[in-house]
Amino acid sequence: LATVSTWTSGVYMAVLTNAQNYQNYVPFVVRDDSRVAPLLYQQPVTTYQAYNDYPYDDQTGKSLYSFNSYGANTAGGSKAAVKVSFDRPYNWDGDAGAWGHNVLSVETAFIRWLEKSGYDVTYATDIDTHSNGALLLNYRGIITPGHDEYWTKEMLDAFTAARDQGVNLGFFSANIAYTQIRMEPSSSGVPNRVVVCYREPALDPNPNPALKTVNWRDAPLNRPEQTLVGVQYTNQVAQNAQGLHAPYVVNNSGHWVYAGTGFRDGDTVLGLVGYEADRLFSEYPAPNSAAGTYTLLSRSPFSASGGQDYGNSSIYQAPSGAWVFGAGTINWGFALDAY
Repeated sequence: LATVSTWTSGVYMAVLTNAQNYQNYVPFVVRDDSRVAPLLYQQPVTTYQAYNDYPYDDQTGKSLYSFNSYGANTAGGSKAAVKVSFDRPYNWDGDAGAWGHNVLSVETAFIRWLEKSGYDVTYATDIDTHSNGALLLNYRGIITPGHDEYWTKEMLDAFTAARDQGVNLGFFSANIAYTQIRMEPSSSGVPNRVVVCYREPALDPNPNPALKTVNWRDAPLNRPEQTLVGVQYTNQVAQNAQGLHAPYVVNNSGHWVYAGTGFRDGDTVLGLVGYEADRLFSEYPAPNSAAGTYTLLSRSPFSASGGQDYGNSSIYQAPSGAWVFGAGTINWGFALDAY
């Protein structure tokens, strides 16, 4: 598909229709490297692919997860793949909507809200960040929405460097940068087409400890997400009898982020915390922040499969002057737009 310079940078959805009138989406992003907006929206396509079990037939598909993978066990010791390719369509309707959160679910709401609110924003994907991390330095702020779980070392290093050079970060989700992946070329040599994730350091054949595809907070990586985001993944959130996730419970309402909202400590926002939530873990280091700036903006109790837990949202200012917000919930975008 040839794009032209008159196309506005954004997230696009092509619709393919065959002779039998079956239809399928193809999501893609158009970048505009020549125009620098204040804000960059990063679409988390590596996480789309991690959950994608195309052809979605409950017989042959594989994702990076056992729950929706089929067929023989792989080198990872389960049915889950250790490598998944972008040279596959996304499952279900082509938007990978059967598993995880993708364009037409939580991201559509966030994008609509951004655009109708008049924010000057341009768009890229996490693969762009992986291949050219210096791109982030062109912006005043970076926004990550939706479900942004799988990051390469290049991605994490780029975000950390951007923060440390004064670029503000808005993590409007949860389960951010939870697991390290690597990117490999396709069989025809096209770079960054295969997502690699073994999950166990002993199974991963890469000898470099810093590149082992395990959770970032675990050995040998030892780079807990909350040192960047401010909070990190804790649990999936149970729904109540009405199908709602847990309420967001306001904390530290005197903070400047709540100015003009009318919120007081203990006030709630119905159903906002889910379907996954983050919190601060005291057993891991907190982010390096300017004195007195690290603040937990909510403390939201919820029921989870393992019992009771709670979620936090957070904000802090890095020594560089950059502000970093962590929403601590995947549902954040749903509260912005009712479409």
